[in-house]
Amino acid sequence: MTQITADLVIQGATILDGTGAPAFVADIAIAGELIVAVGQDLKVAGNPQLINAAGLLVAPGWIDVHTHFDAQATWDPLLSPSTSAGVTTAIMGNCGVGFAPCQKELRPFLLDLMEAVEDIPGTALHEGIQWEWETFPEYLDALARRSYACDLAVMIGHGGVRTWVMGKRASLADMPGGADKNPVTSEEIAAIGTVVREAVAAGAFGFSTSRLLLHRDKHGILTPGALASKEEVLCICDAVVAGGGGIFEFSTDFASYDDLPYIKHDPKKRQDYFNSELEWLAAAMAKHPDKLRISFGASADGAEFWSRWTSKRQQVPGQCLVQVQIRPQSFHMSLASGITMFTPSPEFRRAQQEAGGHTGRLVELLKEPGRRSAILQDAQKFTLHGQQTHQIQALAVNEKGVRLPAWFYTGHDVYPWTPSYEPTADMAVTSIAARSGKHVLEVCYDLLLETGGPHAGVLWHPLFGYSGHNDNIASMFHRQNIIPGFGDAGAHNTILTDAVAATSSLCHYGRDRARGLAPLEKIVKTQTSDAATLFGLLDRGVVRPGKRADLNIIDFDRLNVKAPYWCNDLPTNAGRWMQNVEGYHTTIVRGVITFQNGKHSGELPGKLVRNPRAVGLSANSVSVTAAGVDESVTMEDLTEYAVELSRDGGASAQARVLRHEQLSQRSRL
Repeated sequence: MTQITADLVIQGATILDGTGAPAFVADIAIAGELIVAVGQDLKVAGNPQLINAAGLLVAPGWIDVHTHFDAQATWDPLLSPSTSAGVTTAIMGNCGVGFAPCQKELRPFLLDLMEAVEDIPGTALHEGIQWEWETFPEYLDALARRSYACDLAVMIGHGGVRTWVMGKRASLADMPGGADKNPVTSEEIAAIGTVVREAVAAGAFGFSTSRLLLHRDKHGILTPGALASKEEVLCICDAVVAGGGGIFEFSTDFASYDDLPYIKHDPKKRQDYFNSELEWLAAAMAKHPDKLRISFGASADGAEFWSRWTSKRQQVPGQCLVQVQIRPQSFHMSLASGITMFTPSPEFRRAQQEAGGHTGRLVELLKEPGRRSAILQDAQKFTLHGQQTHQIQALAVNEKGVRLPAWFYTGHDVYPWTPSYEPTADMAVTSIAARSGKHVLEVCYDLLLETGGPHAGVLWHPLFGYSGHNDNIASMFHRQNIIPGFGDAGAHNTILTDAVAATSSLCHYGRDRARGLAPLEKIVKTQTSDAATLFGLLDRGVVRPGKRADLNIIDFDRLNVKAPYWCNDLPTNAGRWMQNVEGYHTTIVRGVITFQNGKHSGELPGKLVRNPRAVGLSANSVSVTAAGVDESVTMEDLTEYAVELSRDGGASAQARVLRHEQLSQRSRL
């Protein structure tokens, strides 16, 4: 056998190669950034670094298709917590929000939009982001000057494009009735297409938007482009293809025919809109079978329908992949985060002040019998109002007018955190209360104090209803054209953390789940080669000679997600939910070891990746001049309207409600 020249050899690994094939045992030889050989008992010349992987799994590095690291990428080269959890390529610029292109005068608008939609603390954004660009090609060049612990790929978002072309008019057509009152002109649509085409030509992997009623700016106005016409979105699809080819990604409810509360929708108009959306999607795929890819988020309950629809309508395999969240989108509570059902209590807030930010001290203060009694009495003063048949829509209100979701005080669908993210009914705080004879608020209080318990003092509430199991999520691994996504790494910081969901896929759905397991090879495929194919990253995603040496070596028996925790590690000491994992023996990016046993190696081999299909464009070749700032444009403040509409929504909506109530509480003090 001919000897191989290599820098690094992984020996005796059990390989899940990303293709969906069964696991096999082999060595992997790496030279530079590439895998050069895969086989048993490889003969390697010289003195390469050796890693004994006997008994360990090796898989391609995870490709996270839905992140919001757009700001964090300018201050955190580790893109924590994703890279320590096996992510070797992160896709950002999702949901139509991002920071390029952007004229200097309107930077605050895009910053506020990111805070409002993705719940990233505004102080961290304003202080942390390092502006070195205006145009999208300049933005790519700025990212290319940095190094990371994983590769980054970027899409151009509707918010930035509309702002560049239309200035302060960017979301005027997205106001209630705005599509008829203030339509985007044909000239503006053409300019939007040009900006998108040039961004893709410069290296953007495509375009993203939000067509979702719950994504709004800080004034309650829908994100720019939420109500965009069929003419506009089809022009954008054409522009992506003209730039070389790429993806059209969006978040959607398939119901946003106008800015109206869901309960006021006209059923016929809603159905007509749904049909119209499917029509333009099918038309775009038929027109551009080779160069256009489509992806959007859907609930796990809809996975069966979307699997059938995509199989019928896509022109080539993998042209349309629908993203489903691996873990139910949820609301986290802890003493450290400061958001609990007891926060409105004056006695609780006094304890917080006395503790001075030290959770251990706060626990001791809250254990005091008199203080405990006073806080529980304050919490029990909340009374229920609204639609009692839907706990998220129902409200709990106290004598001071503080309004919070009813489940804060009924305990409906509240559980102590569990690593499965699939708690059983007997684990609910209402069940614990029934067994113990305690009031449900007493149970919540005591669980929050148990910071050393298996749930680490964290309470967990799924936002979209929960039936006591995740069978609908588990089924995705048995369906065509469904992949994990919408984990939102880098976003929804005050509510949740799902950046390490890929790890949950393996250890829960692939190993621990009592209600049935998914094949490991299928799980790995969905978050490696399927994702790579969707974005045209054909140099990675599988363990084969000639492919990128982006790999995870995994101690599968030890692989686990740890309890989420609150930390203040953002710029301006702003806080966020974080989560660590264990069981990753080694992570390799571009042939370089980045993490071993959870510790960063100090190496940052990751880079900006430009769309390999891009036709090429320099930062000096942008042809659309940024719109001026027209101070005569006035936008109605829809804050109160948006808050009421958001009370039955997901993470973005719930964060809006909490920000509003916190401001209201401060104004009452």
